[in-house]
Parts: sequence; C-alpha cells; structure tokens
Amino acid sequence: MIKMNSRLLQVRKELKRKKPYFIRQDSHKKVEVKQKWRKPKGHHSKMRHGFRGYRRSVEVGWGSPKEVYGLHPSGLNQITIGNVSELNKIDSSKDGALISAAVGMRKRVEILKKAKELGIVVLNFKDIDAYVNKVEGIMKSKKEEKKKTAESKEEKMKEREKKSKEKKEKEGLAGRVGSEDEAANKEKKEMSKKAITDIP
Repeated sequence: MIKMNSRLLQVRKELKRKKPYFIRQDSHKKVEVKQKWRKPKGHHSKMRHGFRGYRRSVEVGWGSPKEVYGLHPSGLNQITIGNVSELNKIDSSKDGALISAAVGMRKRVEILKKAKELGIVVLNFKDIDAYVNKVEGIMKSKKEEKKKTAESKEEKMKEREKKSKEKKEKEGLAGRVGSEDEAANKEKKEMSKKAITDIP
C-alpha cells in the first residue's frame, strides 16, 4: 500500500508539473473579471468549445489519482492542529500535523515539543529544534526588555517623587520666609502708626 502510494504520488507530481494554471475566461482582458476559475458558459465561447489557441478548461484528466487525493507530498494525511490536546487524535503512522496559522508563538512551541515526544511529524516545520530555540531566544529577550522597561519606569517614578518633595520643601521654605517678611512689615507699619499718633 505504501509503495503504491509512493508511485501514485510520483504520478501526481508529474501531472501537476504539466497541469496548466486555470483562470476564468477573459480575466486577462477585463479588470472587473477576477482570475478565480469559473466554467465558461457562453453559447459561442471558444474556450468552452476547446478551440486551439484558447486557454485550457478544467477537465477530469487533469485530476490527481483518487488514492492520493489530498495527501501531503510525504504521503501522510494532513490534519490541522490548533492546540496540544488535538495531537492525541493523530495516528503517527498515517497522519501528519499541520499547525494552524492562527496559533500563537508560545502555544506553537508547546505543540512542537509534545509532537516530538509523541513522534508525530509536523508537516509545516522542517527543523523543530531550530525553531524552538529561536522562539525561546526571542521570548527571553522580550522578558529582559520588559524587565528593563519596568526598572526604568520605577527609576523615573522615584525621580519624580524626589523632585516633587524637593519642590514642596522649597515652597514651604519660601512660605515661611514670606510669612516672616509679612510679620516684619506689619510690625513696621504698626510702629509707624504709633509714632504718628504719639506726635503732640
């Protein structure tokens, strides 16, 4: 069965090499007509009739062998994984894991480590160890940066508190000096008033 599959995978590879890229009729002429394939349905459509000089249409002969349809080039079934618990569904002899693009960096590393333990092939990662080391390095550097920013924030807060305290102390001293000056001025005014009233 495995040998047969490998032969059919080779057949599929050869077919795909020769297979044209199917685009919608007149998509190369009109901007509003997108390239996504649609069957030509016009009564006089040259493409529908298969005339020479016109693009190929989708036909049965261009398809892959039924036994290997949807298989990965390695011959394994592709099963998309979103978390660690979904790895338990996979049969490592027949299936391979495809980690979803929506999965975050930290969870992806967890899935890769678990897959390595269980001996499951992860189809969208060539070198698991290299990727894990790379991500761990990135995460470590991010933690260090976070720590540095937190420390710098604390230092700034302390500096601000220190400055505010100094400012308050200066204001307090200025207030005291001002009050003393005011008291001296009052005394002078009172003395001058008394001197004026004492004059006969």
